[in-house]
Amino acid sequence: AARAAGELGTLRTQQQALAQYQTILADTLLVVRLAYYKILLTEQQITVNQASVGLLQKELDDQQIRFDAGTVPHFNVLRAKVLYPAPHLFTDETGNALGYKTNVVFPVQVTPKQVGKPVTLRLKLDYAVCEKLCIPAEGRAELTFGAGDGANDAALMAAEARVPQPATAAEAKLTARRVTNAAKPLVDVSVVTDKAIAVFVEGPSAEWALPIPVPAQGAPAGVRHFGFELDGLPPGVDPKSPFELTFTVIEGDRAIEVMTHLD
Repeated sequence: AARAAGELGTLRTQQQALAQYQTILADTLLVVRLAYYKILLTEQQITVNQASVGLLQKELDDQQIRFDAGTVPHFNVLRAKVLYPAPHLFTDETGNALGYKTNVVFPVQVTPKQVGKPVTLRLKLDYAVCEKLCIPAEGRAELTFGAGDGANDAALMAAEARVPQPATAAEAKLTARRVTNAAKPLVDVSVVTDKAIAVFVEGPSAEWALPIPVPAQGAPAGVRHFGFELDGLPPGVDPKSPFELTFTVIEGDRAIEVMTHLD
């Protein structure tokens, strides 16, 4: 009986060892297969990337041929930046809006690739003409100019003077903070000044459409208060989370732009 029990124990040990061996073998084969398939996938990706590089090279060669033949325009512009003068606040039966009335000049700062040579700019402008209703419109223009004074220099200088200049919150004496814990928290903006000012606010990107801050009543002397709800945020943005806001403060013909962190 003892001998039979020993043989049975040995058989079980062998079976366990065989099972462990088979498990290790299966795991090893799986790792090898995965590595093999990964190699095949990498080879295909290399092939695709090579084809993409080849296509881009062909496009570059075609553009070079067209450029050498004179069919591709060459512009002496390294950078062109549009500047926006401070807008005005308009109020009517539909509510408040920001914009310009009668006419507006948008200065464009142009950095040429080669100083002293003519520069050509092409403009495509999408806009709307509004009174009771807004009618969309489109405009296109092309302008080539060189160095020297122009006929519109005075208008450009006046428009540039209305472009908000950057300032720190400390320089502007501006503070912004949440004052409620509602689903759309109320933000209080205070500016230390005894002069009449207007305050506008922008979010970190163009997807934000924040309300226009409204002047608050009962502010102490020498301080202007404005308030707005954190509404018009992009989907997925928590109005109670910290983010950067940009405030435009307008006093007469002078405007400054202040970026501040809202905790």
